[in-house]
Amino acid sequence: MKRGIEMLTEEKLIPYHASDLTGKRVLVLAPHPDDETIGCGGSLALHAKAGDPVKVVILTDGGMGDLSNQMAKSDYVELRKKEALGACAILGIFDLEFWGFPDRSLSGSRGTLRKMVDLFERFGPDLVYCPSPLEIHPDHRATSFLLFDALRSCDLNFEVAFYEINQPVSVGSLVDITSVIDKKKEALKAYKSQLKERPYDDICLSLARFRSVTLPGGATYAEGYCIWNAETLRKMSAYDLPFQRVGRLTPDSGETGPLVSIIVRTKDRPGLLVQALHSIRAQTYCNLEIVVVNDGGIDVRDVIEKVVPDIPVTYISHETCKGRSEAANSGMEAAKGAYFNFLDDDHVLRPDHVETLVSHLIATGEKVAYGNTNHVYFTGSLKNLEEELQEKNRRLIQLEEEAACSREALSREEAMVADLRKEYDGLLEEKNELNKRFVENQRVLERIQSGNAYRFYRKSREWFKRFDDSKK
Repeated sequence: MKRGIEMLTEEKLIPYHASDLTGKRVLVLAPHPDDETIGCGGSLALHAKAGDPVKVVILTDGGMGDLSNQMAKSDYVELRKKEALGACAILGIFDLEFWGFPDRSLSGSRGTLRKMVDLFERFGPDLVYCPSPLEIHPDHRATSFLLFDALRSCDLNFEVAFYEINQPVSVGSLVDITSVIDKKKEALKAYKSQLKERPYDDICLSLARFRSVTLPGGATYAEGYCIWNAETLRKMSAYDLPFQRVGRLTPDSGETGPLVSIIVRTKDRPGLLVQALHSIRAQTYCNLEIVVVNDGGIDVRDVIEKVVPDIPVTYISHETCKGRSEAANSGMEAAKGAYFNFLDDDHVLRPDHVETLVSHLIATGEKVAYGNTNHVYFTGSLKNLEEELQEKNRRLIQLEEEAACSREALSREEAMVADLRKEYDGLLEEKNELNKRFVENQRVLERIQSGNAYRFYRKSREWFKRFDDSKK
C-alpha cells in the first residue's frame, strides 16, 4: 500500500556513532562544584588526554549543598572547593577558576554578565560546555541564560555543547567515554560531601550507561550533548532550541487521525468498482474503513475481498435497486468513522485526497471539507488515468507558456503599430504644412503676376486666354 512519509526511525532521532570533540580549546561552565564531573567529566578526561587546554569555571560557592547543616558555611564552601580541585586533577585538569557567587542565587547576581564576557574574550575558547536551559536547578538554568546574554554582548564565535545533569535532553552528539570511565568514577568519589546527601555517582553513571545504547559494540558508557554554533545561538532564545524535540516523535499526518468511512455506491460495474477500491487502497491516510453499498446489482463480495484485504470493509446488499439517495443513507447508517467520504464506483480518489481533507478539518475545527474534481474520459487502468492526468497538466503548462509568448509577441506588435501610427501622424503633419506653404506660394505668385506684363505669341495665345478666363 502506498503511504505518506513514514514515522521517523531511530537513526534519525539519536546518533548511532560516537563524536570526537578533542583537538579544541575548551572552557567549562559549571554552576556548582561537581557539575563539571557529572555532566561532562568523561569528555573532559578525553580532552586532557589529548593535550587540549581545558579551563573549568565554577560559578557559585555551592554553600547550600549541606542539607544536614553540620558545618559552618565558610568551612563547607572551602571543602567543596577542595573537592573540585581534587576531582578535576583526577580528570587531568588543573586550570580552575572559582567565582564564588552565592549558591541558588546566580540568577540576577550583579557582575556575572561582565565576568562572562571578559572570560570569553580572555580565554578565547573553541568549545564551551554549559548546562542546558531545561535543567531543574535554578543555578543550572541561570548559567545557560548567562551564556546566551554573553553571546549577544560579544562577537566571538565558538561551539557550545549543552550537557545533562539532572534533566536529560534530546542529544545530537554522543561521546564514547568507555576508555576513561574509571577516571570519571574516581573523580565522582572525590565529592564525598555530595555523595553523603545523594548517590550522584550511581545516578550519573546510569545515565552514561544508558547513553551508550545506540553506539557500536564495545562502547558501554557515553555522554550526550546538544551542540550549537555561537553565531546561531545569538539569533535564538534558549527555549527556541529543540532540546526535547517532541514534534519529531509525532507521526506524519497520514499515519494517525480519526477514522474515516469511505462509502462506495455500486451497481453492476465490477470493473469500475475495482479501480475505485484500488484508489482507496492507495491513500496515504491509514485510518480508513470502507462501506460498500451494492444497490441491487450482482454480488461483488469476492471482488472486494481480493482488492482490499487489509482495510476493514462493511458490505451492504440491497435486494432491489433503491436509488443513489437510499444507497447513501444505508452507507451512512453503517459508517463508524468520525468523517465519511462518498465515492461512486465510477470515480477514483487521488492518493493524498483523504489525508489532505482530514488535515484541514483537524487544523481548522470545521465539520465539512471538499476538494476539486477532474472530469476525465479514459479507458484502461488507474495507472493510465494518472498518466493521462499528468499529460494534461503538462499540456496546460505548455499552453500557458505559449500564451505568455503570444502575449509577448502581441505586445511587440502593438508597440510596432504605435510607432507606425506616430510616423504616419508625423508625415501627415508634414503634408499639411507643405499644402499650407503651397497655397501661400500660389498667392504670392498671383500677386507677382498682377504686377507684371507677360507676352504670348501664336499658339500660346489661346492657352493664355483659357488661363486668364479661369482667373476671373
